[in-house]
Amino acid sequence: MKTITAADRIEVTDGEDSPEGFLIKTGNIARTGVQEYLASELGLDGLDPMKVVRLYRPADEVFRPESMASFDGKPVTVDHPPVLVTRDNWKTYAVGDVCNVRRSGDFMAAKIVLKDSAAINALKAGKHELSNGYTFTLDMTPGVAPDGQGYDGVQRNIRGNHLALVEAARCGSACRVLDHNPSIQGNNPMTTRKVVVDGIPVEVSDTAAGAIEKLLKDRDDALKLAVDADTKHKADQSAAAAAHAAALAAKDAEIAALKKDVITPEARDALVADWAKLIADAKRLVPTLATDGKTCAQIRREVIGELVKTNDTAKAVAGAVLAGKELATADADALRAAFNAVSAAIPAGASEQQSGNDSALGAALLGKTEPTQAMDAHALFVANMTQGA
Repeated sequence: MKTITAADRIEVTDGEDSPEGFLIKTGNIARTGVQEYLASELGLDGLDPMKVVRLYRPADEVFRPESMASFDGKPVTVDHPPVLVTRDNWKTYAVGDVCNVRRSGDFMAAKIVLKDSAAINALKAGKHELSNGYTFTLDMTPGVAPDGQGYDGVQRNIRGNHLALVEAARCGSACRVLDHNPSIQGNNPMTTRKVVVDGIPVEVSDTAAGAIEKLLKDRDDALKLAVDADTKHKADQSAAAAAHAAALAAKDAEIAALKKDVITPEARDALVADWAKLIADAKRLVPTLATDGKTCAQIRREVIGELVKTNDTAKAVAGAVLAGKELATADADALRAAFNAVSAAIPAGASEQQSGNDSALGAALLGKTEPTQAMDAHALFVANMTQGA
């Protein structure tokens, strides 16, 4: 069962002044029977805030000794405070006391002693109704009251907290639950207050004000959720756009790298010509060499390796170009340079009659002898070039 904070309201009846100037009034502060409330007054979640809920206050609950005793000695306030009155805020809100709580027919009656001048003046100026603030346990068990009225639930464990002076509205002696908001039922008393709707102040009943404020809060909460969702959506879009741009940039870089490896027609023709020349030179220098399935570097290495075994010119030229590098480990550029130099040193048309000069040329390249007239002009040129290197 749910505990509800509520308030009943009645008109102040007769009264008198005490020797101290206190104002003493008598009034009914609670009654039995079926009363109507809005769902918003009871704080019932999940229901239309304007839905009417009928609650029954049985006599055995209203006049239970614990219930009546809970009202005796409670503070009187001017209007309902925003919170229940406690020892921590009593000095802020209390302007008098409730006493002599008793049963009067179907009503709980009491004396109200006002001790504050401003409160007494407020009552005389128009705040002549009493609104009883209290709590109860809500038992949502439906039934039919002794007078034949149907109800949706029962108020149990009624406990008083304070009694508030409120503005007079439509008069009536019956008291009812307020839960800080009055009912809008036909013959019940009603107070009004102003609420601000989109900057425009509107004066409505307390109950309507409570419902409006709840609807405004729900609207504002919904708007905030929508704004937050839109902000998140935009942030997600920005992040997605940034990721897409990064992916495009990476792809562009990949394409640019691939383009570097693309052979243009001119480059292709040059490569074909270079390959054809390499094969021709290799076959010329080492006719028995097999070139199929071999790389350019392999072909050059094998040609040089074969030549340096039998040809002193090739050995001298290759040794000079490689400059101490081992043939087996020389890189592609060194092999190309050595191969080209050896190919130039042994031109097309050279035959075995030149081999007689090779020994002398080799000796000359190694610095063991001076070049002789037996060397032809080309051999002398190669020797000079190599020695100069």
